[in-house]
Amino acid sequence: MATKGANFGAYIAAALAGEAGGHITHIGVGDSSTAESTSHNDLQAATNKLRKAATVVRSTATNTITASFGNGEAEWAWKEMAIFNAASSGNMLIRDINGAVSWGTKGAGEIWDVTITSAAS
Repeated sequence: MATKGANFGAYIAAALAGEAGGHITHIGVGDSSTAESTSHNDLQAATNKLRKAATVVRSTATNTITASFGNGEAEWAWKEMAIFNAASSGNMLIRDINGAVSWGTKGAGEIWDVTITSAAS
């Protein structure tokens, strides 16, 4: 797994090109606030975690990865997010947490879209 940081844009570009562990295919969310570690290979939530197929758009200026979490999906406090190269197993390419707080709690009937954008390298 890659760690986030100054090289994030370059890492995403490499992953989009099929380098750095494979093509990006999924975004995952979970409710764990476990600190990030390069030893992690999946979201750290015990049960509340879900991967969704991602749409990837590459341009000369930016790379954009999006996924939609619909009604009945991922209805918990979102504390971790990651990108993957497979629906299950595979490689977790990068994981981020929002500290001890969440990005919000997704409720029943809500649709949340995740968009990750990085500068193209």
